Amino acid sequence: MVSLGPARGRSSFRTLNTPTKLAPIKRQFGASWCWRDVLGLRIANASFMLAMAASLCGATLARAAPCDAPTPIVFAPGTDSAEVRGASPRGTPDCWTLQARAGQHLSAEVQSPGNNVVFQIYRPGSTIIEGAPTPDSKPFHKSVSEGKDARSFSGKLPETGAYLFVLGARWGGSEYKFQVRVTK
Repeated sequence: MVSLGPARGRSSFRTLNTPTKLAPIKRQFGASWCWRDVLGLRIANASFMLAMAASLCGATLARAAPCDAPTPIVFAPGTDSAEVRGASPRGTPDCWTLQARAGQHLSAEVQSPGNNVVFQIYRPGSTIIEGAPTPDSKPFHKSVSEGKDARSFSGKLPETGAYLFVLGARWGGSEYKFQVRVTK
């Protein structure tokens, strides 16, 4: 059994069937082992466990910069779209910028397990400090403003500049795939 986080009802952990490759670990720790037994820890956050497993296996995820220095999204030559992947830990938003012109059409969509990751879009010149927009920051549109839990948006851009995208998990942490497209 592999522990994957809180469950409803009696137990504080939900379990799934163990893959057969883990049989030696099952023999060592008994039939009802879980990762917290192997690591000697009591971990209830599934995203932390997934990140830990990825780091132990040498896997890496693309990571956005903190919001005080957002990472630019750059389209490959000759294309009008891009996809970025990342992971948003609990309470720490990922920030990306996209340079676009007034009158262009923007389509943006985020995909994540359980639809956990949402985003906001801010107009050029907006900044986020310590996870919160500064007083001079302006949401791009009310449907993608703070607290709206937007997972997609499509609309015309009103001004030229670097639009700020703030992605964050609604609960816990989560990996995500963020796709943006800008057309004339």
